[in-house]
Amino acid sequence: MINGKRMYHGDFERPNTLSWFLTSNVPELSGDLTDRCVVVRIGPQQHGVDFISKVAEFLKQHRAALIRDIVSRLRQQPSCTIAPESRDRFPAWQDAVLARFANGNELARLVKERRPGVDADAGEASEVADALAELQGALPRLRTHLHPEEGGVGASPGEARHQDRDSFRTQDQGGGAERPAAPRQRRVQAS
Repeated sequence: MINGKRMYHGDFERPNTLSWFLTSNVPELSGDLTDRCVVVRIGPQQHGVDFISKVAEFLKQHRAALIRDIVSRLRQQPSCTIAPESRDRFPAWQDAVLARFANGNELARLVKERRPGVDADAGEASEVADALAELQGALPRLRTHLHPEEGGVGASPGEARHQDRDSFRTQDQGGGAERPAAPRQRRVQAS
């Protein structure tokens, strides 16, 4: 079900019968969208061929036969079983569509294999993890250089981390130095 709410108008719900088709040269999707997509790769453009006109004409001439063939295929008994390692979070779709093809299990595996290539979240998480690992290695050296009295040469990163945390506590929380008051913002009134 698709559900949406519009303020002061109410809530609306309808069956999720929509399929979205998007094209992109270098897609970057969130992890959730990545799990919901089927990446279709199309070969390089063939110059000198009017692809759009040819396809539009073909669809116009064969529309009824194409729809009949698709419906017939979907009404057939399954031709294969989707293996557990090829399963994703949409098993009903895999059983209702992919299993109708003799190579449905290979198609399911291919769909899963292509998803990480468009997952921008995984790439960003890896970049953050690399930056944190680099920072963690540099942090004790930096702290010793900037504040030799806090980290000291012999202090471990964990000890230095606790010392840093404690130094930011206010006196009413106990321990550490009091935080300096934030500078007051001056309000400017429009004339």
